[in-house]
Amino acid sequence: MKRTIAIIGAGSVGSNAAIFLAKLGFDVSLFDYQSDILEGSPMVSFINHGDGFEYYKNGHQATGKFCIDGSMVKGLIYPLNKFRTNIVSEENPIRFLVSEQSKKNRDTPLTQFYNNAELMKKHFSLQYESVKKIKHWSDSEAKSVFLRSPETFYKILRTDEFEDLTNIVGGCSGSSFGINMPHYFAYLKAAMRHVGVTLNASSQVECIEKQGSKYLVHVGRKFVKTDMVIVAANHNIPIIAANRKNFELVDKMQGTYYLNSMTFLELPETSDDEKIKALKHINFTLQGDNGCMYACIVPPTKKDKGIAAIYFPSELGSQEDNFIYRSSSSTFKWKIPSWQGLINNDGNNKEEGAQRTFEQACIFYPFLKDYAIIKNTKYRPVFNINSKDSEMGKDRRVREINGNPLMLSEDGCVTMWTSPKWTNAELVALIATDYVCKHTGIKSIPKLENGGFGPTRLDIATFSENFNFQGLHMDIEEALQYSRKQGISEKVINPNY
Repeated sequence: MKRTIAIIGAGSVGSNAAIFLAKLGFDVSLFDYQSDILEGSPMVSFINHGDGFEYYKNGHQATGKFCIDGSMVKGLIYPLNKFRTNIVSEENPIRFLVSEQSKKNRDTPLTQFYNNAELMKKHFSLQYESVKKIKHWSDSEAKSVFLRSPETFYKILRTDEFEDLTNIVGGCSGSSFGINMPHYFAYLKAAMRHVGVTLNASSQVECIEKQGSKYLVHVGRKFVKTDMVIVAANHNIPIIAANRKNFELVDKMQGTYYLNSMTFLELPETSDDEKIKALKHINFTLQGDNGCMYACIVPPTKKDKGIAAIYFPSELGSQEDNFIYRSSSSTFKWKIPSWQGLINNDGNNKEEGAQRTFEQACIFYPFLKDYAIIKNTKYRPVFNINSKDSEMGKDRRVREINGNPLMLSEDGCVTMWTSPKWTNAELVALIATDYVCKHTGIKSIPKLENGGFGPTRLDIATFSENFNFQGLHMDIEEALQYSRKQGISEKVINPNY
């Protein structure tokens, strides 16, 4: 008989785990209280962080390497070129920049920044060459999958390459890119159909109950009986963990929850070609924890408005709230309703934080001043696990992946997982898949000491032969449906895909 798996949470981690496990022959039930998958990722997840340049300090560098791994795993599973927006190109790369103030404070000396870029390039090169060897790929084949190579991984910027900016002393261009979320949504939906996973939408899980060797997942007046349960419900994990019957949890979940905001800008129509050129960028400026990101999503034209996003990683700007989680006895439950209201975008946008974020952005991106208009703010939570370098997850530059569940039942059949970044979603889902395989006695994902991905060193290059998602075709109507629902311009959708 097929082993049955119930997955609670249909974000990137939960949806991918459902796809992978169903492909391996498990009978999967996927639940979410929202009406569709990826409801927690609208517009906010629009950059593939696959460079690691911003993780420049020694204790931060594992995070940067895991970002590189996550991006490469995504490319091994899905057609990464279909998720790429046309904002970033070889002629218009992502720029990672060091601020004047940061140099004065010695928080991010340029030499340390450039040395880290070289370290990240070496890690990418190791993974890249390992995959080429396992796959028997030529260099051109590897480039077409990962959309880059070691030679194009980064380049130190000349001063004339950031003359549109102010208060910047240097930086480098990266090879990451903007992500087309409507495309990603449509491809995940296609993969779910391909393997036979159906979402149980608008399904609020009320309780997980152990009954003999099985578990009952209660949804309303109904329940599903299952062998294992995966909880991938982000900040709702503590509440779901608390609503259980007849079993105890081994609680490994320590760290800090953050409620982050992303402020979106309207870019009015303009006939100024130089302004359009400056606006069509994705920039990360580092100033300790107080730099500012500017990311174009849709550039303006002479006839049409554009959209951009700004992020100011400070309590004065985009860091709305936080909570240190020490165990299942933590009193996080009382914060969730107020957070959920903001996450659901019920109109309680904190305009002061958005205004401060805009003012911070103008320090580095002068083309925004007296031009861009604050449109709205989206709120999303993230969980930073406790590690030796993260101080209970308080260091926001340490966003590591856990190789083990955050919580698990004593028999190991109920597990709880989260990913600190969208870029790592497939990698975390595969770590969870590997855990399920080992626990159920099925052949697990092979490992590689050198060239393996993530903290458990998964050999995804070999394992990805089990999947046939590169040739999938998305339904344009589903991409359009997602863009309309999430307020994303339909202009980002490429009908040729």
